[in-house]
This record gives sequence, structure tokens and C-alpha cells, in this order.
Amino acid sequence: MTKVTCDMATSVDGFVAGPNQSLANPFGEGVGNRLHRWMFEEPEANAAAIEAITAAGAFVMGRDMFGPGRDAWDEEWKGWWGDDPPYLGAGERLFDDVGQLTLEPLEVGGTGLVTHLSYRVVR
Repeated sequence: MTKVTCDMATSVDGFVAGPNQSLANPFGEGVGNRLHRWMFEEPEANAAAIEAITAAGAFVMGRDMFGPGRDAWDEEWKGWWGDDPPYLGAGERLFDDVGQLTLEPLEVGGTGLVTHLSYRVVR
């Protein structure tokens, strides 16, 4: 059986992107890098999570995230985050219209900037 892993940054109110995504604002207006600042500000404390994400060997990015010539790991990301918590208030939700899901909790961890949750879909 093939194992599919999905690593998503989600705001505390359930959004994976803010409203009005564009090439200039791939995560939506007003979001910047608030959902990913933990990777840059606390890389040592989150080393295991970062290693798990990068060990996948393949990445599938959404079609609206990055245009031609735009690198997801570009240094400019380091200047995008603000000091606000990852509460977006509006935008794109991860689980809208997916029906009933049964998720089994596997692991919980994190730091002051992020909570890492791992689940398995129960079929």
C-alpha cells in the first residue's frame, strides 16, 4: 500500500490561506509567512518536523502558490512574517466539502510558535 503524507500549515481558525490569493500574495492578503514562521524562527526546536517534511523527496504545491521562476524556499520568505498569531479570520479552509472524515490522532508536539498534529485517516 502506498503511503501519502500531507503536511499543511493551518491557522488556529482552520484556514490554509487567506482571502484573495495571487502571485503577489500566494497565501492570501494579510497572511505573509505567519503560517510558516516557526520554520525560520525556531528551526532547531522544530528540526524533527522539518526533516519529516523535507524527507518526503517530492513536493506538490498548489497551482495558485508560485508562478514561473518563483522558488518556495527563496530567502525573501524570511521577511514576510509578522508578529501576529496564525489567526486569519477568512480564506481557504482545508476540509471544506470533504464529507465525514474519521481521523485517528497519532502524535502531538510543538513549540511556542507551532503545534504539530499527526493523524491517520481511518477507513
